[in-house]
Amino acid sequence: MKKILIVIMILSILLLTTGCWTENNKTECVKEKWIKNSGSTKQRYMVGMESGEVYMIEDSMVKWQWESSDIYNQITEGKCYTITYFWFRNGMMSEYHNILRVK
Repeated sequence: MKKILIVIMILSILLLTTGCWTENNKTECVKEKWIKNSGSTKQRYMVGMESGEVYMIEDSMVKWQWESSDIYNQITEGKCYTITYFWFRNGMMSEYHNILRVK
């Protein structure tokens, strides 16, 4: 049990000290958007870009952002935007960069 707690503490420290909380800006052109079901009640707004990158738009308690549905509605397929995003990309765990703002 003690080893498990140590591993959890180390992983937590690594997660908190990595760049996953840092906001980044990038210009991307939207290829498609869709809603991905995650479990029986949770849904994620997803956006696929011409570059091949996939982003999610999800409310974030960490960034105090509660406008995911408004941001998703603002995005139009075929248009280019400067996006502000954070989080990390891990396909195996279905984790994507999270879009915070679009211009």
